[in-house]
Amino acid sequence: LPEDMVGMLDIKVADNYSMAYSAYKESTAAKMDTRTIVIASVILLSLIMLYLMQRPKIRDRMDLVTVYRLLGISKRNLMMIFGMESLTTTLKYSLPTIALAYGAIRLISSIEQLGTVLIYPLWGALLTLGIIAVFRLLVAILPILSLNRKPPAQLAANYDF
Repeated sequence: LPEDMVGMLDIKVADNYSMAYSAYKESTAAKMDTRTIVIASVILLSLIMLYLMQRPKIRDRMDLVTVYRLLGISKRNLMMIFGMESLTTTLKYSLPTIALAYGAIRLISSIEQLGTVLIYPLWGALLTLGIIAVFRLLVAILPILSLNRKPPAQLAANYDF
């Protein structure tokens, strides 16, 4: 530049791509935060509903726990019985449901005319099954732990059948 033009010319370079990309990242971050909150809320509500559905079953089983304890079945074996029952029930009901959902999502994703791609990887399905199994196991075992602390005679007096 000539020396007489040095103070008169002001050049600003704007990168429109980087500004648009920054705006896009901010908007997707806000969407992901909202999605995370919604997904966490749905999972929490589902686990609460699962607990409330399983609770009456556990209360009905207190008589059975009392009988088992009076017959001399060890606390450890009692925990194994109810733990295996819980895992069997989980496999009976949750595994087909998760497999059906996985298959439906894969089928919907394979239809090109819909224009949507749903992503539900196999490890996500297995993780879902594992979380449900652990939760149901805890819900089944925790009441048994509290009943195992009491001697069999006290159980028989409290839960008279």
